[in-house]
Amino acid sequence: MKALVLALGLASVFAFSNAQAQPYPSGSSICNLDRKLVIHNLKEKYGETLKGRGVSKNGAVLYEFFLNEETQTFTQLMTFSVNNTTCMSGSGQFWETIVKEELNEPT
Repeated sequence: MKALVLALGLASVFAFSNAQAQPYPSGSSICNLDRKLVIHNLKEKYGETLKGRGVSKNGAVLYEFFLNEETQTFTQLMTFSVNNTTCMSGSGQFWETIVKEELNEPT
């Protein structure tokens, strides 16, 4: 059987996370960031690398998710296409990737 990796909904993770955050409190947004510098710092200081990205339905927001699988720290960035503003919309620790075996569905 194939393994199916289920990522928790990022919005719910950040909305309901009570984990100790790094480097900013979970649930708070820090905006007007230099995107390239933030990505560099996430990699160099926290060992976080890009694990996923998506675009909002209307194309106005790029969501990016960074994770350090060893330390379990994570960060979500949002970049708005209208003004190219980047915000850190959430960060935390104790990320858990859930793996579930794919069920055989009837045809």
